[in-house]
Amino acid sequence: DTSLWSPALISVGADLLYRASTLRRPGPWQWRAAIHAAHARRKVLGHTPWPEVLQAYRCLESLDDGPMLQINLALAEARAGNLGAARERFARIDRAPLQHHRGFLLAEAELAWMQGDAGRALAALAHAEVLPGGRAETAFIRVKLASWQARRSSRE
Repeated sequence: DTSLWSPALISVGADLLYRASTLRRPGPWQWRAAIHAAHARRKVLGHTPWPEVLQAYRCLESLDDGPMLQINLALAEARAGNLGAARERFARIDRAPLQHHRGFLLAEAELAWMQGDAGRALAALAHAEVLPGGRAETAFIRVKLASWQARRSSRE
């Protein structure tokens, strides 16, 4: 809910990110800040500028190539309109150590839903729901699961 976001704090963050960019030595934290700043622009634009998010993730990838980065990069590719590249990237991630990680399962669900595979999407969300995690995250998963179940039922 972007109405809860503080424009003053977003402005402070944007100013700090600009000052950091003048040093011309971007590191992983600066790219992460750029990703967050792009997401924060949704407050003004009314939508997330996914191409900006994707570009920042690609820059971060050169410094940090871990599985969570690859998951987020795949989601950004999908949201920026390249579902094929997102599927390929996600398929290359070693699933074994991530099968009980909520972030991985939520990404799997989102990509499956975007591909039209409601069954796989709902299964991944249901698995994520029963894993340990915070109350807010569990509530988010439950709302998304109920919404997708309702949407799936209306299609059938």
